[in-house]
Amino acid sequence: MTNTTIRALARSAAIGAALVAAALATGCTAVAQPRPETAQAAAPNPASIPVVLPRTELVYEAIAELAPTLELGVGPLGERRMVPITGGSFQGPRL
Repeated sequence: MTNTTIRALARSAAIGAALVAAALATGCTAVAQPRPETAQAAAPNPASIPVVLPRTELVYEAIAELAPTLELGVGPLGERRMVPITGGSFQGPRL
């Protein structure tokens, strides 16, 4: 960007900020309403959207050694349990 371009952008931003400040000071409000034909054109027909199936790929395999489940009691969102992981290993092509 040249200095002239930067000055022009700064001047535009200052003018915009002054307009917003004046509108707020006088209590003016503005609400953007899309035109009906624009809103309809913006919404695609669901049947025209192609279905893309997710792609999966093996990242790693984890083998965990677990201790017995610990019952922690009932909380505000239901029964709470914890399963301690005591050991294990993981390996895979993406590690």
